[in-house]
Amino acid sequence: MAGSVDEVTTERLRNLAALRAPEGARMLSVYLDLSPNQFATGEARATEIESVLDEADRRAREAHGPLSHEGRTALRRDVDRTREWFDRSFSAKGLHGLALFACSPADVFETLRLPCPAGRRVEVGEAPLLSPLASLGPPTSWAVLLVNRRHGRLFVGTRFALAEVGDVYDWVPGRAREGGLSEDRYQRSVDEDAKHHFSHVADGMLQRHKQQPFDRLLVAAPDPEYSEVIERLHPYVRERCTGRVDVDVESTSAEKVLEASAPVMREDADRHTRAVLERLRAGIGRGDGAVHGDEAVRDALEQQRVAILVYDDRADGPIEDAVRAAVLQAAEVVNLHDADDLAPLGHIAAVLRF
Repeated sequence: MAGSVDEVTTERLRNLAALRAPEGARMLSVYLDLSPNQFATGEARATEIESVLDEADRRAREAHGPLSHEGRTALRRDVDRTREWFDRSFSAKGLHGLALFACSPADVFETLRLPCPAGRRVEVGEAPLLSPLASLGPPTSWAVLLVNRRHGRLFVGTRFALAEVGDVYDWVPGRAREGGLSEDRYQRSVDEDAKHHFSHVADGMLQRHKQQPFDRLLVAAPDPEYSEVIERLHPYVRERCTGRVDVDVESTSAEKVLEASAPVMREDADRHTRAVLERLRAGIGRGDGAVHGDEAVRDALEQQRVAILVYDDRADGPIEDAVRAAVLQAAEVVNLHDADDLAPLGHIAAVLRF
């Protein structure tokens, strides 16, 4: 596997879930928090990285179990390679968090860009530490369209970061100041030009979605034009529109767009979690469609019946094994962390496919 920093995708998650270190060897897993709020300067990031590498070195030296001499040597080599990668290839630009997996006997060295800060974790085991990554999952992709009579600006990303990717510009003249019929005719021309511009932006959004699909869309437009823009969007694009944001179309930065969009994005994520819990409770209430507790969830995973695995931070049992099995059968993984919703259900449950 390549050593470049890649995005988290369903395919990469499944590939990682299928990995095992060869007999007598171990896999190194590292999660790194690169939040600008916590590590705003290069010096702060360097200190954190050095601390993580020191922990990885200690874990490699203290690794126990059926580890061969060759496996122990390879593990130390993986730590050295990780340190070298940070020294020579690493760039923190645009990163909020990083996951790294290394096992030279399995020809594995992979680094993944995380969509949000992740708590520091360093583990040495027979397989990659997957639960922090799987509960993040491939994040919901967002598009935020800013449009008025003159401009169409597009920002894409996740609820953790947005970047501007394009500007569709059609110049539409201002309102004429002449009186009489000439003013009416001129204004009709201006209005027609604006409608053409909105249609042009809508066509661009459809092409963008075909080439690089997005899950959700937000639109910022002045009151007179907002409904016209929405009406012209292709149904494939319009059905992804989840709300409206209030920002200046022509001058707002990506950071300000994200700030204005954040409440809607958080509510969308919360709404999805509530929907998962409603499906879970309904299935348990009916006696089919959902299970809870370690043994029942394990049986459902073995039968490959799980559509959504749900757990919290107090779940007992081998959570890593459960997460790995869920990812391999393309199930969604939801970690409720410290929420109390699963307390009566043994802290782990699953919505079933059948």
